[in-house]
Amino acid sequence: MYYLLTLIGILIVYGLLAILKPDLAWENSEKWKTENAEEPSETYLWQVRISGVISIFLAISILAGILLKIFYFS
Repeated sequence: MYYLLTLIGILIVYGLLAILKPDLAWENSEKWKTENAEEPSETYLWQVRISGVISIFLAISILAGILLKIFYFS
């Protein structure tokens, strides 16, 4: 049970960072791959933001499943 709550926390933190600061992901993972890169493309930024929304949705779904199990199916 505690590992699921930890997973929910990690997914929410990742999702918020991806939505609010998508350029951090680019600086840490993609910037070194290009020689004269100054900033990420708009497509990359949208891709990271969408993955953040999906991760938050996944965290909410897991939390809803836990709450349903505790209060409805117990």
